[in-house]
Amino acid sequence: DAVISGIAFNALMAGAVSSAAAAISGSAGIWRLEAGADGSGVMAFLGLGLGFYAGTWFLLARTRAGLRLRAAGSSELALAAAGADPEASRALAFALSGAGCGLAGACMALGLGAFSPGMSAGRGWLALASVYAGRKRPGLCLLAVAVFSLSDFLAIQAQAWRILPHELTASIAPLAALAAMPIASPR
Repeated sequence: DAVISGIAFNALMAGAVSSAAAAISGSAGIWRLEAGADGSGVMAFLGLGLGFYAGTWFLLARTRAGLRLRAAGSSELALAAAGADPEASRALAFALSGAGCGLAGACMALGLGAFSPGMSAGRGWLALASVYAGRKRPGLCLLAVAVFSLSDFLAIQAQAWRILPHELTASIAPLAALAAMPIASPR
């Protein structure tokens, strides 16, 4: 089951990143980043991220490998019957998703000017919600990401302005994701 696997993998990676940070730096705390302090690093990674999005869309929509990737997600048996290796397709999908997550994490760390284990604070689940809210269509997924990102930004601003309690502002983005599900679900 993809949800159970996702929960297990997130828990594993949270521990692995904290352990790796402690082993590399001697501390599991915050690492200050000097690169991109002027905002150029964030813009560079944002540009890379948009290019990655466009390249992934092109791969999935216009190439034989993309057709295999889509088939691996919907009918692994049909893919194997056509003579393609489902495991290779799954490995490519895993590598692409990892690369996208790495770009997002680098952009986030540069934007904050620091890296700290656990800094994404559950935003991976918003990415998963974006896929389902976007009905697994690239343009709609991008729109869902923009809406959830805006709700996350507003939650952070509301915390800074101290107009709402922390417990409420921390739930704004997940509540936006929950609200989007009935709207996005096929009728």
